[in-house]
Amino acid sequence: KQCKLLGHALKPLTVLKIGEPIEFRVDASDAGTGKLEVSAVGARGVQARVFMAQGDRPGIQDIQLDPIRSGKYRIGVKWSGQHVPGSPFLIRIFPGADASKCRAYGPGLENGVVGKLTTFTIETRNAGSGVLKVCLNGVKDAFKVEVKPVSSQDVR
Repeated sequence: KQCKLLGHALKPLTVLKIGEPIEFRVDASDAGTGKLEVSAVGARGVQARVFMAQGDRPGIQDIQLDPIRSGKYRIGVKWSGQHVPGSPFLIRIFPGADASKCRAYGPGLENGVVGKLTTFTIETRNAGSGVLKVCLNGVKDAFKVEVKPVSSQDVR
């Protein structure tokens, strides 16, 4: 019997960001007695911190990674000195979003007139990966907000 790797962070194309939990599980419930070792090594040997905790049932270990830099990391998972199936694997860590690098401008933020359509622009190009949310304060259902990219080639 062997260990199994489980979790969202292991799926291809998963967007992983600094500052957000990067988690997966190791199921060693059928692997017998052994020792679990997990490493996460990035460019130039930079190592992410690895936290291991007993899972919700015997033989399950919850793993959390805390990288200090964005980039590619090689994750090694060993049971009794041997790589488990699927190990090593690569993950890519993206910079976290920085809202202070967003910029908003335009007539809709300066001189709005009741009943007249207006627009404004929010630039997120330098803010890193994230989700843009627009909130307006005022009378409930008084605003209709339509968010669309300025260009289909550059949706940021």
